[in-house]
Amino acid sequence: MLTSGKSEAELVKAGRKKKPGWKNGDIDEVTDDVSQSGDPMFRVDASYIEAEETYKVRVFLVDKGKGAWLLRRLCSARGVASNYDAGSVDGSDLIGPVRLKVGLDRRGWLKVEDFAAPGSAVVNLRSAG
Repeated sequence: MLTSGKSEAELVKAGRKKKPGWKNGDIDEVTDDVSQSGDPMFRVDASYIEAEETYKVRVFLVDKGKGAWLLRRLCSARGVASNYDAGSVDGSDLIGPVRLKVGLDRRGWLKVEDFAAPGSAVVNLRSAG
């Protein structure tokens, strides 16, 4: 494997660039899969660019619990909410530009917390008042 050759200080600084919030990104690939519990699932690979670095994040969407909410939000962001409501979504319908709400889990890994349509104005309710 070839490495970047960056110093420890440079690598720490690069790690700090990961800031939570809304990002303009793309859904690059959606793969049909099966969850550990045997439920149908989409494996969604997304990316966004921040501070001249490309970040990739993967989210697994099962039509249960928070996964169902995120799947519905992604369908809405891509303009295919009617397909979700009708009971069938094709992974190819989900590929394309979206806004991603990116957060960090307790280990510092990127995670997707929400989706919105590209170009949509997202209002932070805590600062709107």
